[in-house]
This record gives sequence, C-alpha cells and structure tokens, in this order.
Amino acid sequence: MLGRLGTAVVPSITLTLTLPMLRRCAPVVARRCDGATAGLSNLLVPRRGKWSAGRENRVVIRTVPGTGSNQQPGSPATAAATAHVQGLEGVPVGAAGGDDRAGTTAAGAAGAAGTAGAAGAAGAAGAAGAAAAAPAPAAAAGGASGGGDPAVTAAAAAAAPGEAANEGAGKVATTGSRKLRVRSKYIEPTGFGTGIMVYNSLTKRKQELVLKKRNVLTWYACGPTVYDEAHLGHARTYVSFDIIRRILTHHFNLSVNQIMGITDVDDKILTRARESNIPFQQLAEHFETEFLADMQTLGVEFPTQLKRVSEYMDEIKTFVDALVRKGFAYEVNGSVYFDTHRLGDQYGKLAPAAVLAESAAIRNRQQTEIEKEKRSPHDFALWKKAHGDHLEGWPCPWGIGRPGWHTECAVMASSSFGNSLDLHTGGADLKFPHHDNEIAQTECHYGVDQWCNYFMHSGPLLIKGQNMSKSLKNFTTVKEFLNSGMRPAQFRMFCLMYKYSAIIEYHDDRMQQAGQMEERFSEFFLNCVAHIRFFAAHPFLPRRWGKKEFQIFKQFRNIKGDVDAALANDFDTPTVVRLLLDLTHLTSAYLHQTPLSKTRQSGRPEVVESISMYVAKQLHMLGVSMHSEWKNPSQPSDTFASGIDITREENFLIEELVKFRWTVRKLALDAGSGELLAICDDLRREVHEKFGLRLEDTGGGTLWKFYGRKEPYEKIKHLAPPPPESGSPDEPSAH
Repeated sequence: MLGRLGTAVVPSITLTLTLPMLRRCAPVVARRCDGATAGLSNLLVPRRGKWSAGRENRVVIRTVPGTGSNQQPGSPATAAATAHVQGLEGVPVGAAGGDDRAGTTAAGAAGAAGTAGAAGAAGAAGAAGAAAAAPAPAAAAGGASGGGDPAVTAAAAAAAPGEAANEGAGKVATTGSRKLRVRSKYIEPTGFGTGIMVYNSLTKRKQELVLKKRNVLTWYACGPTVYDEAHLGHARTYVSFDIIRRILTHHFNLSVNQIMGITDVDDKILTRARESNIPFQQLAEHFETEFLADMQTLGVEFPTQLKRVSEYMDEIKTFVDALVRKGFAYEVNGSVYFDTHRLGDQYGKLAPAAVLAESAAIRNRQQTEIEKEKRSPHDFALWKKAHGDHLEGWPCPWGIGRPGWHTECAVMASSSFGNSLDLHTGGADLKFPHHDNEIAQTECHYGVDQWCNYFMHSGPLLIKGQNMSKSLKNFTTVKEFLNSGMRPAQFRMFCLMYKYSAIIEYHDDRMQQAGQMEERFSEFFLNCVAHIRFFAAHPFLPRRWGKKEFQIFKQFRNIKGDVDAALANDFDTPTVVRLLLDLTHLTSAYLHQTPLSKTRQSGRPEVVESISMYVAKQLHMLGVSMHSEWKNPSQPSDTFASGIDITREENFLIEELVKFRWTVRKLALDAGSGELLAICDDLRREVHEKFGLRLEDTGGGTLWKFYGRKEPYEKIKHLAPPPPESGSPDEPSAH
C-alpha cells in the first residue's frame, strides 16, 4: 500500500500499522507523504523499551495536507504531522485538549510566546500557521509557582530538516551530540500500602500509594513565587491539595509531613522590586504575607514546615558544588549549568514529549546569548551570575549570583527528606521543566534512580479558554473574589465539584452553582436541627423503628461505603459531594413522609441525627465549615449547629418566644380570632426580617431556624445538583 502512494502530494491519510510494520515502514511513510511525517520513526517508541504483552498494539498515523511537492520538513504542514500510540506506554504526540495527564496537554510545539492549542507549530510565530487543534493550556495557572516556561509545556511533533527520518529506532530526539533515548523503568515503591489509589504523573496511571514509613507521608509542595498577589488559579491548586491533605489526615489517619517552599528569590521579584524602587526582600516579604493571609481566609491549613529560598543559600551552594565535583554540572562565565547530556535516557521522566517540544522550539528561533554558552539547549541553570549594574545576589566560588529556580525547590525538599520522597505536588504547568529538572539534579546529587515515588498535578483554571495568568492579565485575585461577595466556603465547594486534576473553565454561573450547593447543605442542616430540637422538647414520643427507618438506614450504610470507595479512588470529591447530596435528599424525603406530630407518625430522632452528623463530619473533613461547631441541639451548650453561633441565653429566649407564640396561635385558632392570627403572622415576619429567625408552623408545633443577623438565605428545596460539565468534573480519559 505504501508503495502505491507514489510521490504525489497526499491530501490527508490515516494508517493503522502493527508494531513490526511500524519499525520498517515509518521512514517510508515519511518519504512518500511529501515530508509531512518526517521524523515519525523517532517519535513512536515505547518509553520502557517494550510493548504491552497480550494486546494488539497498533499505531495510528494521521497526516495533515501539504501545499505542494516542495513542502519542507520544517514547515507548518510538516510540524502538524501527529501520531498516537494506542495500547502501550509510548509517547502520545499531538494529543489535543483534555487533561494534561500524559504530559501532552496541547498538541504542537510551543514557541517563545508559549502559544498553546495549535497542533504541531514550532517557533514563536509558527504556531499561527499550524493545523488547529482543540484549545488546551500549555501552562496551568494553578501552579502558583510564579509560572513554568509555557513555551515548552506542549508536546511537539516537529522535526528539524534533514533529521529524524534516518535515525535508528529507540532514539527519541537528537540535538547536536545530545541524544535522548528510551527512558528506564519506573521503580515500584516498597513499604507500607495504604489502599489509596492515586494518579501518578510519573507512570501516567493510577497506582496504590505505598509509603516508606508506616502511616507517615512525606510531601513537598511547590509554593508561590511571591512577586504579586495570589489569584484564583493559584487558589484552585492550594485549596485542591488542601482537600487532599485533609482526606489523608482525617479520613485515612495518615501523619502528613508537608513542606511548602516559598520562592522569595527570583528574577520576577528582582524586576518588580526595581520597578517599585524598593529592596527585593521587602517586596517578597509583603507578598508572602498577603499570600498566607489569602490562604488562611480560604481555609487552607498551614504546612508542617514553610521554607524560604533565602534561608537555604548555604545548602544550595553546597548542593551545586557537589554536582560540579561529580561531573553533572559545569561553570561558564560565573553561571553553573546542569549537564543534561550526562543523564542520557533519564532526562524528562515526567514529560518526555515536552523535551521534544523544547528541542523544536529552540531549533526554530534564534538562540539567546545565555543559550549559546550552554553545552546543550536542554541544560538549565543551577546558579545564575548577577549581570550588569544589578548585583543582587550571594557570593559563591563562581562569583556573585543567585540560585536557579529548579535548584531552589530541589534543595528545600531534599534538605528535609534527603534522597527519598513519597509525594511531590504542584500545578500541571510545573511538570516540565520545573519538576523534571528537580528530578534530574536530585537523583544525580544523591546517586539514586528514583528520588520521588509519586507526582500529583492539579489542573488549570481557564478564562475563556485561556489559562488564568498574570502574563495574560486575565486573572481575578483572591481578594477581588472575596470583596465581590463570594464566600470562602463557596470557592471550596467549587473545587470539590471537580476532580483536582480536571481542566475547569471559570465563570460566574459555575461559581453560583457552587454557592447554591453550599446553601443546599446549609438548608439541610437547619431542617435537621429544627427537627432534632423538636424531638428534644418531646422526649416521650415513640422510639420504635418501623419499615421506613430500617430502609433509610440501609441506604445510609451503603452510601457511607460508596463515600469511602470514592475517597480512596484518587480523591474523587465530585462523587463524594453527589453522594452526600443523595443523603440530604433521602433525609428530606423521610421527614416529609413523617411530618412533625405528637403521635406515632413522627420521624425518629436517631435517624435524622445520625445522617446529619455524618454529612457534617464529611464536609468538615473536606474543609467546608458552614457550621462553627456541630453539637446535638438536644444538649444545650454555648454553641449550636444552627448555621450561626448562638449562645445558651439566646437559645432559651428563642424557645420561650416560640412557645408563647404557639400558645397564642393555638388559642386564636380555637376561638377563630383572625386578629390574633394576624398578630402571630406579623411577629413571624418581623423576627425573620430583622433577626434572621425563621418560624415554620406545623401540625405538631413550630420549628425555628436561626440564619443569623443578616439577610437570610433564600429558601432552597428539592434542587437537583448541577449537571456535570463535559470533560471537567469527570475523571480524565487518560485514567
């Protein structure tokens, strides 16, 4: 079939090849398709050096039409050639859209401008002419690290002229003398299993979380680069991982040792300080304080340890010096670079396709002076020389300078955890180069094959299809969000509605949905408290359970089991929220079927109390604290779970008012006095409007719900949960 293609321009083609055919035919495809698939044989190789056993491994090759027989390999049509390996752990190139779980969020080579969503376009301006793919972010704002390099976070399929087609199988890319080969096999952790399945960005699959030490999790979290205020993209990452930390701590009873690194030494900070004409230390201190205050407002728990780069300069210099002495780094003009050539096939463990993107981007633009002094374009700075009149920095054997960003986090993490770490987290934009470069230098420094066993990455928050980003000026700060009338619990509920790894499109309607979800739970608790209070006032109501009680309790037990399973399944909070809402609907239906009465038809307090306390406990565990403290209203204390704090004295006065009004209302009904009934109605309206106290008359008595000294929530009943957003709350297909 390939022979019959001839030399004519192929408008478009889709081929399905078995792997033996691929080995022989990929170079032929490249030649026959007018150069549109040049370099294909180099891209389609398994990362582990072997294909999946017992399965039909197929490779689907798609080409984009060229414009003539003179089409060159470096042109947009050439760059748009894509391939996808199915059924094996290969490098999927050009996978557009979706969750960046495989290191290929956007299809195409990203240029210096960090363009995402164009399939295969290489270079700063070349992306515009590439075949369009579904929009997808190249850099997730949720990283909150000050930003990775968005120019190299997309997967590229572009091949340089005269390269790739003649390369032997098993080599992924060639840049000068630098060759990236098939990466080594992931080392399965040994130690103590937790039964928790997590999606590991290192392996691109779910696997059990296995800890080095029983019930102890070592966790390094990339913190912010403190040169500006935190925005909602940052908040999404930190709130999402706070939810996961709470689940690990309070549900699975793990001892979590979490370190967060604050980048208070960075080029962005220095530039902003010069513009503001203040010392850079002062600028960093100001925005660190602002960041921590914002996180506290959003309910993010403080890490076990908070580390600043500026406090680890001695450790950083020692770390860099050791890499130089071991031959993994070299000094040029006062700067020190990591020699990625020494790593061979180990470089780019998290996002090997992004390494290809970086190669393509560099080849298609003019190199900077700094890039020219490096041995390889992939080499990255461990120590950066201070230039010009701006000599902010620290003295070291190589001259005055400051650390490279990747080295800062590597040292802050390893200074506590040494050569082995359980978990590392950050935004999806940090996979490459930041996290990959942390892995490279740390494993070389300690002489280990695997420094960190699990990497987890949060998805980005998008605005009109683009990442929420300071560089794009399309962000909303945390303070602006809260000053607009939104609530911290509302934002946390918004995060719970979607998987931590999902790509979320942010707009006001979705935030309103989260607010309605929060209010549904609040209304549920107020109803339960009111009923439990009524039961407490009538202690001699029948207690024997009937068919309805046994039926709802059976459903309750089943839902609790489903909640446990969802939490152990990569922290599936959308499912947990749905299950908790199911419980509220079941309970509301039960109360509706057993209206308040001083007869045998009344509901049983144990049912309402057990379910409501369980829902409250789960929400509290997830960090949603709509009630300052959950206590049984039948046992008065200084605080009640009535939605707003209420003292013992206030509770007594409200109870007496409700009893007096109920007595007057009953007498008015018996006497047929419309005037007295009108007075009772006026009192009910006034306490509602002025004090947030709502009175609900039933056949068996009056329920009261205290919303607090504010405008009460709108009454919400029987509201269905919002439909899942296509491709967002659900688990990514990469799983």
